[in-house]
Amino acid sequence: IPAKFEEELFSLFGSDNPYNVRLLWKDKQHFRVVIDFEIEAPQQIIDFSNGVIGIDINPDRVAISNVSYDGNLIKSFTTKNNRMFFASTNKRNYEIGCTIKEIINYAINSHKGIVFENLKFKKEFENQGRRFNRTKSNFVWKKLVILLERKCIENGIQYKKVNPAFTSVIGKFKYQKMYNLSIHESASYVIGRQGLGFNEKLSLYKYPSKYVKELVLTLLEIKQNKFTAGLYGES
Repeated sequence: IPAKFEEELFSLFGSDNPYNVRLLWKDKQHFRVVIDFEIEAPQQIIDFSNGVIGIDINPDRVAISNVSYDGNLIKSFTTKNNRMFFASTNKRNYEIGCTIKEIINYAINSHKGIVFENLKFKKEFENQGRRFNRTKSNFVWKKLVILLERKCIENGIQYKKVNPAFTSVIGKFKYQKMYNLSIHESASYVIGRQGLGFNEKLSLYKYPSKYVKELVLTLLEIKQNKFTAGLYGES
């Protein structure tokens, strides 16, 4: 048992609180013990009053945008980690944990809540073919989102999940050139603004046909291949 959990576990075993114990085989000679029990969520100490940290999650990188309370971009950057996707299970879980820790620490130091994508995609992203459906259930992406939510709760950080539909498209055409951002960073900025309640829409009124065509083609490409593009080095 890790030393940091000994006191908590011994207290649990001596109480009347329910818990569940599972033995999971690691290989033919080793197994690990998993103990599940409920804890009270700590009091929320960091909210959206100072702004938010917008997060765009991909299998090999996470884009982070620091957004002020009035929706302005303060800073945006990307943390890349190919090991989250290609490493063995234990190493992958470790790298995912390190990435989430970086996000949580940044939110705490900025004293801002976190906004990220909802796992439940809406109808705009349904029936987009087998490739997109694979990304929808991508293990790494899903684990990142689940762990981020859990760590927000554990650290008393307010969080909000938003529909990720079209965030990359909106970010590309509204903010990418304006702030010199990557496609993922611009998406994280849109996600942050949505979490603050800003209505992000694209208006094509009086735009030239060339622009409209480019937007439509980009929309189709991102809907079908959002995560794959990031995985193979999109900047």
